[in-house]
Formats: sequence, structure tokens, C-alpha cells
Amino acid sequence: MKEWNKIFYIFVAVFGLIAFGTFGYYLLTDLSLFDSLYMTVITISTVGYKEIGELSSTGRLFTIIIIFAGLSIVFYAFTNITTFVIEGEFRDYFRRRAMNNKISQVSGHYILCGAGETGFSVVEQFEKSELPLVVIEKDENKVNKLLDQGIMAIEGDATLESTLKKARIEHARGLVTSLSSDADNVLVVLTARELNKDLFIVSRAIEKNASMKLKRAGADNTISPNVLGGARWHLLCYGLQ
Repeated sequence: MKEWNKIFYIFVAVFGLIAFGTFGYYLLTDLSLFDSLYMTVITISTVGYKEIGELSSTGRLFTIIIIFAGLSIVFYAFTNITTFVIEGEFRDYFRRRAMNNKISQVSGHYILCGAGETGFSVVEQFEKSELPLVVIEKDENKVNKLLDQGIMAIEGDATLESTLKKARIEHARGLVTSLSSDADNVLVVLTARELNKDLFIVSRAIEKNASMKLKRAGADNTISPNVLGGARWHLLCYGLQ
């Protein structure tokens, strides 16, 4: 999505330069606004058409600035758009869009918050049992890896209500949170429980006293990855079914 932001800023820069040039010629010459726009466009495009008005020394200096600014923007735009296409950003964009459409219709599914080492173990177990799973992960590279595997994934912060809603938590059957800190897991549990009272929640507990806090927050079960592996996570999560 960062590349799409670049494309947006390129268009903003182009239209900004056109507006700047138009009003510049309008103030520096006796041209109308339309003629000033025409002068700006032929200057930026460097097509070489004849000037339609007399330019003073200041006007010619202004024209030089417009030409160099236009060439800089065109070069930057060409470089970024070429990279955008070559690196497959279009493919990634449409793949994510298709995945988002798929997620927007899913129900009776499970949500996994965090795709770290423990999280990927959980993903593998859910894949084996062919249970519908939506993963929420901050790391873009991990999200792309999940998408490559055909797994429904959302890039975002699982502690935010808006992100959980994107994963359709109101329609989910259960949630597993395996974030790297107990504080984040507690926040996810609290938010998830508020959004879906019937949700079965399993949470990772890192510190020894974290289990009770998570259960008070609304977790049905807790598990320590230091004691139990991904397969046992999955067995515990069968309470979700």
C-alpha cells in the first residue's frame, strides 16, 4: 500500500505544479486563466509550441523553474510507476483486494492474532484440520507470506477494535491471541470479549501470573508456548468448535 501512496503523491505533485504554473503565468503576464493553464501544460510537457504571450525576464525565469520541476516530477513518476509494475505491486494489490472481499463474507471462523513462531505453528494445525482462519499480523512480510499460502490475513494491530472488526469478529466462532506481550494479549481479550460475548478465546500467557489476568479479562483458556507446542495449542483450541 505504500506504493499506492507514492502514486497518489505523484498525482498531487503534478496537479499542484499545474496550479502553481497557471497562477504564476496569470500574475506575471496579461494572459487569461485558461491561456495561463495552456502555457503551463505546454511548458511542463516540453512540446515546443510557440508561446502565446510576451514573457518578461521574470516570466522566462519562471518558465525555466516550471520546466525543471516538471522534468523532476516526470522522472520520479516514471521511476516509481515502473518499479510499481515490475515488483508486482499491482498483483499484490488485487490479491489483497480479493482476500479482503473473501474475509468480508466469512463467518463461523477463527481469528489468530499474531503470526510469530507460535502463531505459525497454530496456522499449520488449523490448515491440517481445514478450519476457516483469519490471521491478524502487523508485519507486512509475514502477511504476504500468509497470503502466498492462501491463508486469509489482515495487516494491522490486533489490539485495535477496528482491526478486529475487519476480521469480522462479530461473526467469528473463536479467537486465539499469541502476541509477544501479556499486556497486548490482555487488551485483545478485553476488546474481543466486548465485541462478541459468545466468542471462545484462547490466549498466550508469557509471565507466570499472566494466566489469571487473562482469564479475568475474558479468556476461556490460556496456554504457555514455553510448555506446550503448536499442536497442543490446536488441541486446546478444539474448545472453539
